[in-house]
Amino acid sequence: MSRKTIIPQTISGFVEYIRNAYDVTMKNINIYKIDAVEFAKITPLYTAFINLEALCANPATATKGNRDARNAAWKALEKQWRIFLNKTIRLNDNISVADREIYGIFPHDSTPTAAGIPAECCEITVSRKGYCEYDVIVENGTTGKKKRPDNAAGNNLYSAVVELGQPAPPRETFRFEGFSSTCHHEVRFGEKYLAKQACLFARYTNPHGKEGPEGPVMSFIIV
Repeated sequence: MSRKTIIPQTISGFVEYIRNAYDVTMKNINIYKIDAVEFAKITPLYTAFINLEALCANPATATKGNRDARNAAWKALEKQWRIFLNKTIRLNDNISVADREIYGIFPHDSTPTAAGIPAECCEITVSRKGYCEYDVIVENGTTGKKKRPDNAAGNNLYSAVVELGQPAPPRETFRFEGFSSTCHHEVRFGEKYLAKQACLFARYTNPHGKEGPEGPVMSFIIV
């Protein structure tokens, strides 16, 4: 059976994913019969990334240099991690289908079932995390809660940047920032956008990528 691999592409999603997957591998390395040599290639990259992310999560040490180093460490870790998954996890019969999902490995559905489209809008709140970095929380516009509505596998976040005081551009021109299966995104803007106006909105999406209605646009000044 062919399988697809889903690794989160937002920093918050990747941190949660890699911590969980790494810990599960450590605890089950003998049960899964993991090649210790291959796993040893991951450890220094994982440690470097987690240490740098801790620095970036602290406003006192969230310098541009640390963020650039963190992003480079993320890229290096993800590249080696994908090699590790393909070599030791994907076709490992000692790992159940359910356990493979911890690694983001899912069987391709040859007979997909119909999934409804989320009917609710997203509403977002934004808080500054560091220099040009923001945490974005997505809530159900109907209930005001973080729990996903029926038929939603997660939400997609979109962004645009305009000059200060300008209205938000047409929705079709917004950039796709990423998907999150949780209520949380992290958004980083380049220094060239400092003191400009960011515009964000989100949409719930079902497991097949069909999106619900557009939520309202949240605008704020990038600092």
